[in-house]
Amino acid sequence: MISDFEQRLANVLGGRVPAPFAGRVSVAPAPAVGADPSVVVRVDAATRPESGMGGETLQVVQGSAIGRRIVRLSCTVEIRVVPAAGSGRAQQMLGIDAVLYALDAPEFRNGSALAGGAPDPGFLIQSMVLKNVETPPVMLPSGVREDRAALFFDVDGWFWPVGTTGAAGPEIEGVRIRGALTPLALSPDPRRLQAGGAPVDFTLQLREAARAAGGTPTQVALRLIGSGGGPGEGTLVGAVGGLLLLDVASGQVAFTYAPPANPARLELLVSLDDGQDGPGLELGRFSLVVK
Repeated sequence: MISDFEQRLANVLGGRVPAPFAGRVSVAPAPAVGADPSVVVRVDAATRPESGMGGETLQVVQGSAIGRRIVRLSCTVEIRVVPAAGSGRAQQMLGIDAVLYALDAPEFRNGSALAGGAPDPGFLIQSMVLKNVETPPVMLPSGVREDRAALFFDVDGWFWPVGTTGAAGPEIEGVRIRGALTPLALSPDPRRLQAGGAPVDFTLQLREAARAAGGTPTQVALRLIGSGGGPGEGTLVGAVGGLLLLDVASGQVAFTYAPPANPARLELLVSLDDGQDGPGLELGRFSLVVK
């Protein structure tokens, strides 16, 4: 539950921050200091809100049409910026600025930026608000003085174990629906790809909600996102610089994905064309699982 949220936040944030931090966001523990900087995400603490744990009410959430028991949690999330070797505090502050600007976007503050990553994500974030920024001097046990740069966010949401079955027993007469519906459909199943297998032809269907998001798009932009927001494994046939632009015809597009030689987990990011042959408004994401 919490670890699924941490990983999703790292993946999405890694695709939103600029270089040199783009694709270098990971979940704690922090990687060893090296030639590149890194951004590290971790949940510091989780508490039970006054409204209770949520077991008294079933909720319909993404991944099941049947009400499931959820856990309501208020979490403190620490996002730490670790500079490259020899770069020091100046690079840390650049990272602080980049993370702060990215996470202050409305879609992060209301949690919608983290939706749509998996059919059953294990969490639904309802708010994510900056608590404070700290850059105090820290004296390490070795006696070396280190400037620590970190941001702290208060996060409220619902959490549940992925794959949990819905409630059994008496018929449910009413539930309050809270969830995220990706306005796209992808076939065949992107979670059943074979490592080293033949390229797979996909069809992406744009539902009415997707077309309404930006009028009537003439093109969509596809790209692969790996762990930490970096480039995903495998190849979108015909992509240039990792970006595949496709014309929309009759509300759908067709494309081909060549799986990598080794197992991998990644995401397919679907955006509207920004009018300048680049990605614009994000429409949704699909999890690709190569076994």
